[in-house]
Amino acid sequence: MKRRLIAAAAAAILFLVCLPLKPAFAGTELSTPEGYNENDYLKLAAFLETADENGVKNGEKLSESYDPADPATWDGVMWTGDEDNHVGWIFVSDRDLTGVLDLSGCTFLEQLGCSGNRLTGLVITGCTSLEYLSCAGNLFTSLDLTSSPSLPVFKKLSAAGPGTVSAFFELGGWFTVSLYAVPDEGAVFTGWYSVLDGSPVSSEPAITIDPDVLMSGVELPDLTDLEARFAFFGDADGNGRVEAADALIVLRIAMGILPVPDGANAIDVDKSGKVEAADALLILRLAMGIIASFE
Repeated sequence: MKRRLIAAAAAAILFLVCLPLKPAFAGTELSTPEGYNENDYLKLAAFLETADENGVKNGEKLSESYDPADPATWDGVMWTGDEDNHVGWIFVSDRDLTGVLDLSGCTFLEQLGCSGNRLTGLVITGCTSLEYLSCAGNLFTSLDLTSSPSLPVFKKLSAAGPGTVSAFFELGGWFTVSLYAVPDEGAVFTGWYSVLDGSPVSSEPAITIDPDVLMSGVELPDLTDLEARFAFFGDADGNGRVEAADALIVLRIAMGILPVPDGANAIDVDKSGKVEAADALLILRLAMGIIASFE
């Protein structure tokens, strides 16, 4: 009898182990509603079914009546209304949405507003109709904007160090494009640099190209692939910590032993406009715990 029980238990375990595994989203058993484009529906449904750390789904943040099987309940998402309903406009700013918004292949999408959320990724590959994008105030460390054929600048953005990047553009009748670099708490923005050759492009965290600039005839630098660089305030060696070694580096810079680096504002901790011995002393005091901040 005992052997039979053991054999039965083993068979049950083997049966469970061999069951095919389904991805979490597939478990909802959603199918594309009649009249809706399959790619657009499934991409948005997957995003709206994404839950935050408290288990609240993005779709639930958009509407109390949210139903993943009914796109009519997706507040802020508008469809083209044609025979094969495509997503055409999305306005979901300031809704505390999380995760990665993957809209790849949404070829009819014209306008996207998703600012003021906690998105960690945005994929707009193949969104060839996109003429308006506002995505500031998220947690992007990279943005690929190459899908918009009418966009002459800022094709790829990335963040190096403790900070995030975002963009805004409006094409068509009135053309304007802006990009933004936002440092994390305790960090500073040190500059935009060309990924092509490493040359500095701008020390301003926000750069805007408007019609006047484009029509002025002024030759623009290569703005195709840009990197926003960030550093923690007082972190001279870039290891993510403020230590006595940083104070020594800053002192050597102040004495002229080492050259003043690009992004020197990260080590000008007294904000005097120059790198001096006083900066090294403040960094040393912070590293020793004598002061809690540079303020």
